[in-house]
Amino acid sequence: MPPARAADSRAVDRTTPIDPQRALRGEVIGERGDIQIDRIPGRLARPDGALSGPPVVTLEDQDMHSRKRLLAATAMIAAFAVLGPSAAVASEGSRHGGNLHVTKECSAYAGAAGGYCTITSSNLRAIPAGSKVIYEQALAGSVLDTDITLDPPGKGAVAFGHVHLDLVANVGTAVFTGGTGKLAGFTASVAVTPDAGVPFGWRWDGTYRLSHDNFYLDKTCGPSSDAVADPLGYVCTVAHSSFRLFPAGTRVHYLSQAGNVVQARIEIPGGSTSGACVWSSDVNAVCTFTSGTGRLAHFRLKVVVTANADASVWYWNGTYRFTRHHHGHH
Repeated sequence: MPPARAADSRAVDRTTPIDPQRALRGEVIGERGDIQIDRIPGRLARPDGALSGPPVVTLEDQDMHSRKRLLAATAMIAAFAVLGPSAAVASEGSRHGGNLHVTKECSAYAGAAGGYCTITSSNLRAIPAGSKVIYEQALAGSVLDTDITLDPPGKGAVAFGHVHLDLVANVGTAVFTGGTGKLAGFTASVAVTPDAGVPFGWRWDGTYRLSHDNFYLDKTCGPSSDAVADPLGYVCTVAHSSFRLFPAGTRVHYLSQAGNVVQARIEIPGGSTSGACVWSSDVNAVCTFTSGTGRLAHFRLKVVVTANADASVWYWNGTYRFTRHHHGHH
């Protein structure tokens, strides 16, 4: 692999951690082997909030996990093509989807969790200049592999995704799988590359889709002492949702388990919906809700379930519909 641009002729010492500011300016020199990439320490074992038991998972190999994260992100994008309306992207400028081109500058980013870059231009009105891209996890060695939040100016609209960026090769990908407010139903897949000639500048180039039928939520899970509502001993609580009837604080109850199939119920004021989650691994499932009561009597939902690196946050991405006309559900 050819070395990145250099500001001087010195090779980086193998034991010297990468300087994120120098990397973002394109000043890191050397082949990949010249950089000491610090592995993220093994995390504490944690309970999986979606299977009875729950199983314990430890993360011992960050490189393998990064590859799994990329595969999971790719699977979520593929799922939209299966679960929802055609995911074929319309030509640039379409109201529902098209090409996405964004530039951003990262002079304020120093590699720490919570750091951000600022968007300087975008061809999508919902992501104006001044929007921030916030990085949830810290830079690890020369690789940025983290969940991200896209936060436009104002209140009520954010998008959620994941980025994997190699700061030595200067190539990466970002995938967005949902959002809230005007970004509800926003999905995108872009290549991440340096913006040539712009200090701290980076580009996103790819495609997006903005559909009101797309569904997104993220939630946290923990033990429950309510044996009636949560017979399996745990409950999940929605933190963010693109669906107005499932606001923050909505609870997902898990009722029974047979093999890898877990029965679930979501309750809201004036209604509920029930379905089944079929688990293919400790952190991957497909949940389908096909029956309901009250305000959710005609609600249908199918989502892909994934989790962040330490399974402290769980994501649902998919599509929904009402089998009869329903007001006020967006």
